[in-house]
Amino acid sequence: MNITKRVLPTLFVALISSTAFAAVNGPVKAVTLSSGGLAEIVRSAEVGNDSEITIEVPLDQVDDVLKSLIVRDAKGHVKGLSLAGPNPLDETFRTLPFKPADLTSMPRLLDAIKGTRVRAGEKEGVVLGVTATEGEKETKSWQLSLMTDGGEIAMVPVPGTKVEILDDSIKAKLKTAIDVVAKGNTDGARTITLKLDGQAARNVDISYVVPAPIWKTSYRLVTGKDGTVRLQAWAIFENATGEDWIDVAVTLSSGKPVTLRQALHQHFMRSRTEVPVDTGAVTLSKARASMVKQGAARNQAGSLMAQDQSAYLEAQPAPAAAPFAMAAAEQTDNDAFRDGIRDVTRADADICVWNSKRFSQESIHWR
Repeated sequence: MNITKRVLPTLFVALISSTAFAAVNGPVKAVTLSSGGLAEIVRSAEVGNDSEITIEVPLDQVDDVLKSLIVRDAKGHVKGLSLAGPNPLDETFRTLPFKPADLTSMPRLLDAIKGTRVRAGEKEGVVLGVTATEGEKETKSWQLSLMTDGGEIAMVPVPGTKVEILDDSIKAKLKTAIDVVAKGNTDGARTITLKLDGQAARNVDISYVVPAPIWKTSYRLVTGKDGTVRLQAWAIFENATGEDWIDVAVTLSSGKPVTLRQALHQHFMRSRTEVPVDTGAVTLSKARASMVKQGAARNQAGSLMAQDQSAYLEAQPAPAAAPFAMAAAEQTDNDAFRDGIRDVTRADADICVWNSKRFSQESIHWR
């Protein structure tokens, strides 16, 4: 009995992920899935003069996008790429006078901005601090200390009192902190912004490689009444990019590629060797050791001189050193550079630099 084998066209079964990271612009137009667990995503966007392309990338895929991103622009070029750092919350609060926990309590926030000018009820002044006092039934009440323009210290109860921050700089920092905290609550993606330089309407393609589930195969034999057998091969893959694929060209690639990854979105600081400051100090142990060596050298020299001058009966007194020579030696050992009178404020530093044997002088001053 003859058996006829016919292979039907491959059937694709796509499983759509529920998580959504929709691209602002630049929809997906082609995807190449590899059996090695990678996917090449190709996007196409219509741009004009000096345009931007922004895409949302899951946080765990940012390293791969930075490593493999390619921009194909026939009539322009890339001006730059920007995205938020790995820990925007910590990086932002590092330069702020308060911490994320201070935003949850008015007493803590006011205590963190000491020296800031505020208006609390009818009082206006500079915040000195917030203190807790024991109230009834072991409850605590908070008192805000203010110093008014007249030099008076006012105590204002914090609960039930409207407090307005009058310092524009602190208000701006507070707004920045609130925005970062709001974004940090859903910190699962990064917005990558591509800035393009070009002076014409055109299509720009961008591609990058990210991890993806491997695609699988499933085979089955279908027998007919006439004795024929058909072999069906199904390819099963998943759309794990987080956005819908509409009119997307899908290519399946098989093989066993070697896949690597590199942490390009993390901070790496290079350690440096600290050079100690030479203070010129001599310890007592080193001074004693030097004196012992000098004494031994003198004794050895005296013994040799006694042997060479055995006929010399009486040692003559050593001649006095010339005053000029002594002054010169003293000047050489204890040289003092006089720079005139200077005004140096507390917590400031002043450096004087002498060049070419003190014929020219430069001064450096910093706070």
